[in-house]
Amino acid sequence: MEEAYIDELLRTLRLIERTPTHYFHNKLNEEAGEIAAVFSAYMGSEKKIKEFKEKHGSLREALLDELGDTTNVIMVLAARYGIRPEEVIERGRVKLKRKNDKRDN
Repeated sequence: MEEAYIDELLRTLRLIERTPTHYFHNKLNEEAGEIAAVFSAYMGSEKKIKEFKEKHGSLREALLDELGDTTNVIMVLAARYGIRPEEVIERGRVKLKRKNDKRDN
């Protein structure tokens, strides 16, 4: 994980260290809704396609922005509880491998 990213996460955490945990829950729900909106555009919503192209330039850029926002919320929440980004990614990798191994057997 890039140290500059970790530094920015920690900087953000210092700014919101007194923020109630429910803020993260609400923010994560908000970001998930924004990702869902991008997916609806990918599935053919002309209104959403136009909206995202105007704001982001393309659907790909819109999805990348929203995935980045969601990742940041997750990583700041993890940092709040003393979990480093590498641990989150490694745990996800292990769980994914376990699911794939189970499915393949």
